[in-house]
Amino acid sequence: MRLDLSRPHQVYKLKNGKRVPGVTTVLGVLSKPQLLRWYASVERDNRTEPLPPPNDKGEPVYFAEVKRDKAASLGTITHARIEAWMIGDELDPEGLPPDLYAQSIHGFDRFREWFDAQGYTRDGSESEVQVVSEEMQCGGTGDHWVRGKNSGWDYVDIKTSKATRSWPYPDTKSQCATYPRIYQEARNKATDRVWIVRVGTTPDDIIQPYLMSDDERLWGTKLFEAARSAYMALRELE
Repeated sequence: MRLDLSRPHQVYKLKNGKRVPGVTTVLGVLSKPQLLRWYASVERDNRTEPLPPPNDKGEPVYFAEVKRDKAASLGTITHARIEAWMIGDELDPEGLPPDLYAQSIHGFDRFREWFDAQGYTRDGSESEVQVVSEEMQCGGTGDHWVRGKNSGWDYVDIKTSKATRSWPYPDTKSQCATYPRIYQEARNKATDRVWIVRVGTTPDDIIQPYLMSDDERLWGTKLFEAARSAYMALRELE
């Protein structure tokens, strides 16, 4: 399996061809106060370093942006490595930063151990499922749907973020509650359980599997609906 880190973001369209936003794009309207401290700490810790060069538009680039983009690439590689394993393949390291490919082994190994310990099998699973909701006018790409112990479907969403006391965040729960709702509409398959599995990226990290409750799934979709209303209002005001 090959991965192109420069490929454009997924485009979602309704049956009539109308383009609609993705779930993560919609949830971008929500406040994320935890990011403010992170951005500030990165800029503070690198204040004596030479500034990164400007971007193609001549705009200044901040240290936090460089670190964020590198973390995003590492997360993408880790996700792709897990996806390849789920479909019985391996991720080809060609064209990928060697340091990030090597580091992705930590999250990859943690996920495999957790997956096997749950009694899951890869038979019949679906990975990186791209679905669109005509009802909610949005699209999304869910990580993995696997057969649960009662032959139903469990959704497993992989996260590579760092451990914090407040994880998983409200927007994370909303995202992971919304994907199964779109999946049911698009595929007519209900999701029994929703797992958010933080696998991390460093050798000394620990895996954090989080099983969402029914109430969290309900309020997660309600939060998404509110965010989508705000997103559409903002678009109208631009």
